[in-house]
Amino acid sequence: PAFKDDPDLYVFPKLKYVGIELWQVKSGTLFNNILIADDPEYA
Repeated sequence: PAFKDDPDLYVFPKLKYVGIELWQVKSGTLFNNILIADDPEYA
């Protein structure tokens, strides 16, 4: 098919769920600072 540029390809207006997969090399690693935002300046 012919290429069609979509400048809003990354926009998901009805996104309700997010899955996060973490691979740990060393056991005992804790993550307590995960940020999900829609403002690049805030992030």
